[in-house]
Amino acid sequence: DEMWEENRQALIANKIEHNGSFAFHPKSKLGRWVENQRRALKLGKLSEERATLLNEIDIDQFDERRVEAIRKSVDAMWEKTRQELIAYKEEHGDYSVPPKSTLGRWIENQKRAYKLYDMPAERAELMQQMGLFPQRPEDMVDGRKSPRKKRKKSHHTEEKEEGDSSSKSERILVEVE
Repeated sequence: DEMWEENRQALIANKIEHNGSFAFHPKSKLGRWVENQRRALKLGKLSEERATLLNEIDIDQFDERRVEAIRKSVDAMWEKTRQELIAYKEEHGDYSVPPKSTLGRWIENQKRAYKLYDMPAERAELMQQMGLFPQRPEDMVDGRKSPRKKRKKSHHTEEKEEGDSSSKSERILVEVE
């Protein structure tokens, strides 16, 4: 209890020192403590009293600012890399980037995200305009795959005939609705 209160006071002091904002590294002692408190709150393991004390210092403000800062940073990096790809095409005439280069791996990650419907619609549209990706199927909602019934996957083993030159058994993935 005493240690918890010391950490809460350190959090308050941090906010005061930085004019009403939090400023500490997430992996610092204070950052790890804050993450542990958030986790405990989500799991329902933080007492109501402690949750109230943390809410009084507006710990959610830190979450919102942190998430927004991370989002902006990721968006800026994505756009910078997209611009590098455009420059590559201007120099070489196409998007045939060496697959093991940093840019080549980025393209593969984008293709994977696109294929898995894990890419924001705005980014997908930009990549489509560049001619890298085809139009998305009609089952898209706001850049993500529309909800469908989940399919259970099970594995089935089938024996091959003795005269078959392939292995004795073969694993087959069967989708069950």
